[in-house]
Amino acid sequence: MLEAVAGRPPAVGGATGAIRGPHPEPRDQAAGLRRLFARPSLRVLPVLVPAARCPQRNAWLARLARAFAAAGERTLVLDASRSQLATTFGLKARFDLLHALRGDCGVEQARLQIDHGFALLPAARAFDDAARRNAQLAELIAARPCPAHGFDLAIVLIDAAHVALLAETPAEIAVPVAPNARDVAAALDAVRKCGQRADIAGFRWLFLGIDEAAAATLARRLAATAQTWTAAPLRFGAAARAARDAARIVHAAAAWDAARVELPEEERTF
Repeated sequence: MLEAVAGRPPAVGGATGAIRGPHPEPRDQAAGLRRLFARPSLRVLPVLVPAARCPQRNAWLARLARAFAAAGERTLVLDASRSQLATTFGLKARFDLLHALRGDCGVEQARLQIDHGFALLPAARAFDDAARRNAQLAELIAARPCPAHGFDLAIVLIDAAHVALLAETPAEIAVPVAPNARDVAAALDAVRKCGQRADIAGFRWLFLGIDEAAAATLARRLAATAQTWTAAPLRFGAAARAARDAARIVHAAAAWDAARVELPEEERTF
């Protein structure tokens, strides 16, 4: 071991003259090991999709999902709604998450890869089955085979019948609203069907195709109507007038109350 002599610092290096830095602290090594073996987790953004089909809403949901992926978040869309979002991307779903969980196909077969770090997984049948069993969202996301390995964010499209699956992973629920009377009525009806659930962290109105000033006014009117149906807070979430504004929603969503689901460990080969 090298020691300082007569107030001089120890010589650094050896016969080779290589300079060696300080040894890492034991706690740093432990922290590195914890990170290496830590179980991954997934951020969950629930989106309440009204039952009525709306092509304009679907187009915006597709843009929103792309915007999250473009921002660097590996994004999985779990579509448990009846909106058939896959068709917006020109895709046709052959399988549902339920098929993968039952072993009828692999997760990769059920999942529709849209772009690098961006995929869609139809899940209406899986969520219907989970609702019948009084199961929870975390059970589906963290199941084996795990549908969410390799992703940072799950955008979960649900209808009012599936809200009970969020009881153990409470998060603010985004409610997309297109600027037409039919879609406004459908959004209000979806919130009404959620009922007086104490386990909902809140709702965030998500206005599509409308500027922020008009959206803020509409948000107040919607909240005044819907507050008689739910005890959950009803807040303005974000507004995007044009397709290029989808990134604003991504930025705004960072401040919402989100849920995280811990995923099972992946099999390691070392």
